[in-house]
Formats: sequence, C-alpha cells, structure tokens
Amino acid sequence: MPETLRRLRTILTALFALVLCWPLLIAFPINGGDALWVAESSRALVSCVRNNVWTECPGTYQFGWLQHIPAMFFGWKGLGDETIVLLLTLLNFMAMVWLISRLIKQSQKLTGVVWLLLGAITLGPLYAFSVYSFSESLSFVLMAALVIYLSSARNFGVSVLLVFFLSSSRETALLAVLPLALSVLLIVEQEIRLVIKKFFWLSLSSLMGLISVFLFNIWKYGSWSNEIYADPIRRVPGLVLKLKNFMAIWISPSGGVLPFWFLGGVLAISIPLVAVVVFRHEMRKALAASLLLGNLFVQTALLSAWFAPFGWVTWGPRLIMPTVGAVLFASFTLFPEIVQKLIDFVRYKFALVAVLLLATYGAGLSNLGFILDRAATLSWFTPPLLPRCTTTANIETDPDFYWSCALDFAPWQLGRTLWDSGIHQVTAEWALIYFSFTILIAMNVFSRDYSSLSATSTRPPASEGNREIN
Repeated sequence: MPETLRRLRTILTALFALVLCWPLLIAFPINGGDALWVAESSRALVSCVRNNVWTECPGTYQFGWLQHIPAMFFGWKGLGDETIVLLLTLLNFMAMVWLISRLIKQSQKLTGVVWLLLGAITLGPLYAFSVYSFSESLSFVLMAALVIYLSSARNFGVSVLLVFFLSSSRETALLAVLPLALSVLLIVEQEIRLVIKKFFWLSLSSLMGLISVFLFNIWKYGSWSNEIYADPIRRVPGLVLKLKNFMAIWISPSGGVLPFWFLGGVLAISIPLVAVVVFRHEMRKALAASLLLGNLFVQTALLSAWFAPFGWVTWGPRLIMPTVGAVLFASFTLFPEIVQKLIDFVRYKFALVAVLLLATYGAGLSNLGFILDRAATLSWFTPPLLPRCTTTANIETDPDFYWSCALDFAPWQLGRTLWDSGIHQVTAEWALIYFSFTILIAMNVFSRDYSSLSATSTRPPASEGNREIN
C-alpha cells in the first residue's frame, strides 16, 4: 500500500508539473532579460568578422563569450534577432529540462532529499527564467553540471571545459566558479594531492577563460577593459547605499531572493551554515561549507556595488540567481545527510511546516504571475512610483535621481511592489494548480517512505561519486 501511494503521488506531481509547463510554452519565447541584446551584439560581431574588423567592433554589448558563442553561430547562419532569441530560449529551456531529467535519472530513487531539491529548483524564479533571460539560466545549469561532473569523479576534462566557458562569461565569474569547484573537490577527493592537482588545472582553465574575456573586450571596445562594467558612473557611491543594496538583494519585495525564491534562498544559506557547525571538527567539510557561504557573500557584495544589483529592468533577483542556484545544488550534492536531518527536524513541527509551505507558495506564485502576463507584471517599472520616482530614472542623465529612486527608495517601498505585481496576474485556477503542486512536493519530501535514506556523515569513494544526487 505505501508503495502504491508513493507511485500515485509521483504520477500526480509529474502531471501537475506538465500542466505548469503550459504557461512557459505559451510565453515562449520571452524577448527580454538581455536576450535581444545578446542577439544584436552577436550579429554585430559576425558582421565584423566578415569585414575583417578585429578591434572596436561597433554595435556590441557587454556580455562575454559564453553568451555570444551560440548566438554568433545562429547569426553566422543569417538568422534575424527574433529567430536567434527563439533559439536561445529553446536552448535555455532544454538545458533546464536536461538538468531536472539528469537529477531524476541519476538518483538511486526519488528520496525526500531529491524531492526537496526538485522543489527548490521548480518553485522559484528558475521556473520563470527557463524561458526568460539567456545568460543567468544557462550559467546556473552549467554550474550545476560542473558540480555533477566533479562529484562523480569522471570525465574531468568536461569539468575543465565547463570552468573555461563559465569563466568566459564575465570578468568576475572566476570568483564564483573556483570556490564552487574547490568545495566539491574537498569533499569527493580522498587525497589532498588530488585536490591540489585538479584545482590547479581548473584554476588554469579559469584563468584562460578570463584572458579570453580580455581579448574579447579588445575586439569589442579596443581595450582590455569592458567599457560598460568599467564606467565609474555605474558604481554605487558610499558605504550606506552599498549596505542597503546588500540587504535588498536578499529581502527586497521588489527584487530580493527570499520574496521570489523563499525555499531556494533559505536552503542555500541554511544547509552550508548547519554543515559548518556540524562538521566544525572535520576541516575539509567545514571548509567546503564555508566556501559555499563565502561564495554567496562575495557575489552579493559585488552586486551591491553595481548600479543595477537585481538586474533591473527585469524580473526578480536575476543577477544573484545563478550563484544561489549553484550553492543550493552543491549543498544538496555534498551534504545530503544535513538535508535529511533538516527534513527530519521539521517533519512533525506542523506550524513550522505550514509557515514554510505558505512562504514557498507565495514566493513561487509571483513567478508564475510573471510568466502568465509579463507586460502587466513589469508595468511596475513604469513611473510614477510615488513619492520619489516621479519619472523614469536614468543613471546616465541624472545619477543623483537614479540613486535616490532606483536604489534608495524603490526596492524598499511596500505600498506597490514587484512581487505584488506578479501575484495580481495569477487567476484563481492557476493559483489552485500551483498550490496543489506545492502540496504534492511537500508530501513527497516529508513522506515516511523516504525516511530510511542512508545519508551518513561518511562520504562514498570519489570513484563512485555522490549517487544520492548525482
């Protein structure tokens, strides 16, 4: 009987997941989140190749090689911007499908830990970004793939290539990629000699990726620096505003992680944090968990100094999303025993479960609203947003007004928020479908069928990898 119920829950969850794919297909492709700029910039680069222009290529944007490579291929074939965006969106969506299918296929069984990871991936902005904004979703999938290949201790050459491509996405990418890679190596490799050897090759690959970014900048701008990123007008002035940005990236109701991705954000912080405490006498595990937490801190700090810390004008916490997703995925992969302990701790605390469930549902539902009606949702950015944002804020024409409106005021006001704008686009029928899916995920996570998970503090040999997740 328990096995029959488990299969029934699995089938129902899969059916509701397929239903929730329908809004994605209807919205497909969403021309936004820099996708159009990537297409335009790639066609400009193709034109420069054909005209033998190898420096100061006009019409290009700030994105790195990772974003441009597939778009340049499509541009070389003579495709227009709309077709390129369509194909990039398809690549985005298929990458996410690959990751979820790989996660399910490689797991020994759909345990509560695996169900929780599936819920964290689907009940948040990754759902919306699977068909929106090319760069961030692809970066997350590639970093998750890096964790998969490193933790399986097979095909190390694939990991080296992944690090190169990820590091070619922007100048600061290696600050996210290398700590992530090292945290995995510290857990899965038994000998410190192998950790050092593999990390050396990964670091070299990352350095090559960074050099490729500099060479790319010379082609685009005639200088090794990125003229968009290096422009001082786009750097946030003063410590106070940077600190406000730091907090806003996580808690702002108009762009913070927790209001739009409650489950993912909480787990990305709590799992490595608990691991640091639990494994404080096991140096490697504690260091690996600390690297994951440090990764979140460093990326948040970097974005706090950027004039568009959320990625505005866009949906939710776009820029921090790949790092949160990568840390989340790595935490599940490296510390499944911690995840199981957290599940067991919460299981019979019904009031706490209800609060977590409603917070997860509310945060995720807003992302569904964005997919159902993107234009209406993003109308939040159309002024006025009283009392400060009376007109459109532009960093280049009026920096002082921009800082006051876009960063000091808009992320924090509660009367009219971006999260609320998304919620208002969800009909009662879709709200019920989403709630049913959320409940089914929770039932699978807390089911006693999965309480026998053999997650212990002893890691499997590196040659076997972590089969619970990978």
